Order: sequence, then C-alpha cells, then structure tokens
Amino acid sequence: MLDAQRALAKKTVSVTSKNRMVTVVVGAQSEVRDITFHTEAYRTMAPAELGRTLVEALEEARKKARAEVFSTLSPMTGFGERLRASMLGGTEIGKVVEQLHAAAEEKAGPESTRWPRDPEDETDD
Repeated sequence: MLDAQRALAKKTVSVTSKNRMVTVVVGAQSEVRDITFHTEAYRTMAPAELGRTLVEALEEARKKARAEVFSTLSPMTGFGERLRASMLGGTEIGKVVEQLHAAAEEKAGPESTRWPRDPEDETDD
C-alpha cells in the first residue's frame, strides 16, 4: 500500500485541449500542477471560450487521473476483508486448523488440547 501511495504521489496526467491551444497537468488527487499555453490565441479569445477550453481540458485530465488511481488501487480492493477473515478464521487454512483442532480434542479429550493454557490451571506442589 505504501508503494502505491508513493507511486501515486509522483503520478501526473496531461491532457491537451481539442484546439491544441493548452495542455494541463494534474496529479493523482486532481490537483492542477501545470497549465501551458502553446499559442498566443488565448489572448484574443472571448473569456467564456477560454474558460470552457480550460475546464474541458481540466475535467478530462481529472477523469484520467481518477482512472489511474483506480487501476493502481484496485488490486488492493478487498484486502482489508481478506485480512479480517484470516484473523477470524474465515480462510481455508482456518477451516483446516479448526478441523485438526476438533480431531485432536476428540482423540485426547478437551482438557488436554486447551491452548493457550491458563496459568492459573497450573499448580505448584
């Protein structure tokens, strides 16, 4: 998980607008890292058109950044649930251990297979 976080902290996505006028760069958390204008055309654009161009490029970059984050983290999805299940005996190994424990109790009796032993059960003579 730490490796994934480090990789994502360095990850950037760049998108160039449809009119090739501007390129925007965003990080994995959709933060704007850079805006580069490739021409001087933005100086004569109507403010609304310039705004639309920037917003479209930024939204596309953010969409791609979210996809990158998802593809990086998706292999880890469910890890917490698998860990919880393994700790609570919900895995195949846990089932085998339960069966072995039950067989040992059946063969030797419940008193001989208690584990861990309670120190108060021990007596010093």
